[in-house]
Amino acid sequence: MAHADVILPTEPVQALPTIRSIGVGDLRRALAKGFDDFSAMPTHVVFLSVIYPAVTTSSPCSIRLRPASRSSGPSPQSASTS
Repeated sequence: MAHADVILPTEPVQALPTIRSIGVGDLRRALAKGFDDFSAMPTHVVFLSVIYPAVTTSSPCSIRLRPASRSSGPSPQSASTS
């Protein structure tokens, strides 16, 4: 028979947290508070107009994609001649 060691907690386990349901009013309040925070300090303008273009154009990892070549394989006529 297999032997297994089990370590049990010495203190009582805490009760599980209760899960409360949220409604549309809760979502509206949260979005309104987020919009107020966002409009209080709109740092996104600096990011979008200065930092993002500077980093993406000077990055050595920037990849320029080339268009795919038009010839993707043998033509249907050359395949039917065999």
